[in-house]
Amino acid sequence: SGKKLWRFFLQNNGDEADLRFLTEDPVNYYEHNLKRGDRYEQYTCIGSGCPFCEEGDKPTYKGAYLVVDRREYEYTDNSGKKQKGKNQLRLFVQGMKVISQLDRIHERYGLSNRDVTLVRLGKGTQTTYTVERGEEEKLSTKEIESFLPDKLREEYDGTMDSLMTIVENQLLMNVKDYTP
Repeated sequence: SGKKLWRFFLQNNGDEADLRFLTEDPVNYYEHNLKRGDRYEQYTCIGSGCPFCEEGDKPTYKGAYLVVDRREYEYTDNSGKKQKGKNQLRLFVQGMKVISQLDRIHERYGLSNRDVTLVRLGKGTQTTYTVERGEEEKLSTKEIESFLPDKLREEYDGTMDSLMTIVENQLLMNVKDYTP
């Protein structure tokens, strides 16, 4: 439907990014991470009747947030010219180790009222992440709206609940054989 967001990720040891969390709490769910050739594909587990569970794959418990990735990136516009951009809306999905760090920041200081820096340390199964909180700086409804792609802007009504619904809808799109 053209509304699907890319996931946020840090690829290499030492990579870091400043993020603005638009949602305070994660949407918690189970996810299958399946190897397909040299890539992995993620599918939201539907629980009872899940085809991946029936094949014996065990899902992992995850948390998902809506974030703005503050990193600068390059893209090619419609006329073929290279452009620079930043502040891309992403789906932030992590396991409970990172989610618990974010929950601690949320409980003590608030999460959506500041940028945080996420740092990747290590590689493969030895990867860990550290989270550093920035200074408090609230966003207005108009600022949040400006981060949303046109096709998602209509789903935002200025409330945290509507942002949580966007996250939930993103996860629904990852159900096997999803049709809108």
